Amino acid sequence: MNAKMIIIFLTSIFSLIYFLSFFSLKMFYSLAERKLSWKANFSYTALIVVGLFLIMTLSRYFEIKFFSDIFFYSTIVIIYSLLISLMLKPITMIVKLNPTYNISILLGLLALFFIVGIYNAYQLTVKKIEFTSDKITREYNFVLLSDTHIGSNSPEFFKKIMGKVCELKPEAVFITGDFIDEKHITLDDIRIIEDAHCPFYYITGNHEVYADKHNGFFDDLKNFHEFSNDSTVTKFNHEIDIIGFPWGNMRMNSKENYEKLLNTSKLDSSKYNILLNHEPAALDIIASNNVDLMLAGHTHNGQMFPFNYLVKLRYENIYGLYKIDDMNLYVTSGTATWGPKIRLGTQNEIIQIILKPK
Repeated sequence: MNAKMIIIFLTSIFSLIYFLSFFSLKMFYSLAERKLSWKANFSYTALIVVGLFLIMTLSRYFEIKFFSDIFFYSTIVIIYSLLISLMLKPITMIVKLNPTYNISILLGLLALFFIVGIYNAYQLTVKKIEFTSDKITREYNFVLLSDTHIGSNSPEFFKKIMGKVCELKPEAVFITGDFIDEKHITLDDIRIIEDAHCPFYYITGNHEVYADKHNGFFDDLKNFHEFSNDSTVTKFNHEIDIIGFPWGNMRMNSKENYEKLLNTSKLDSSKYNILLNHEPAALDIIASNNVDLMLAGHTHNGQMFPFNYLVKLRYENIYGLYKIDDMNLYVTSGTATWGPKIRLGTQNEIIQIILKPK
């Protein structure tokens, strides 16, 4: 990402947080039935946003997770304070309550949101999906993991994930990127995957690239196959091939890049082809190239309502099972969270994939 893109990105984030903070303060004072001048509101908002960006800068420069957590959770408080205030204000205009009660209700709903959201963020759901094909002669049992974000999430949480995976006794595990997202994570933190006693097929996501956890980092792990741009296809057995498109760069979702990868992959139409792709992109191109099942993540299904609607602006297929021509697509909401440990309206999921002969 060049300097111009970084400036545009930071300016956009700064402006968005300023906008949300400004109106959140206005709504807070409105619920309290107190006056706040426009000048004071501009000043208070500026102090809040400057403070948040100072915290964010410190977290990035010193790689201190505590500071990044403060930034994330403070931003979430601002956003949900505004949303809850917008819902409460019309009610308070009909049902006249003491202003202290209005603020108490706001704070109570915020607390409830955090309690429910944090609880959901530490739960794991196993979801089974089944597919049939006349290209296979027996039943297969696979597992899909995505967006575990080890680093943002502790290695202990990954042990919990692997405990669930081992209970399913898969023949193979697919990881569709954002496996690791912090530089301090070592192979010993994830070596528990070897306890599954089955092959792992893995592609990089954007966060491994940011954290420099690719290009040979996983080489010493047993039964761990990492796809590269030079090696996108591997044989699982005589009737199934696994294809993996690593993220590689910030323009991974370009049409030209996918066409190049598909042209060099030369997929065998007689095989059942399973393609791992970090994001649900270039679906029409992929579906027309002998792919039977595409597995993707990246979206987190928005992670927290109403962010799913924002993600929907970027990805048409943000969660669940889709049929695109003859290709099945499953987009997972991810096995863990990124940023704030909060899920509302979404879930952490481990996907068990059962393939059956038709």
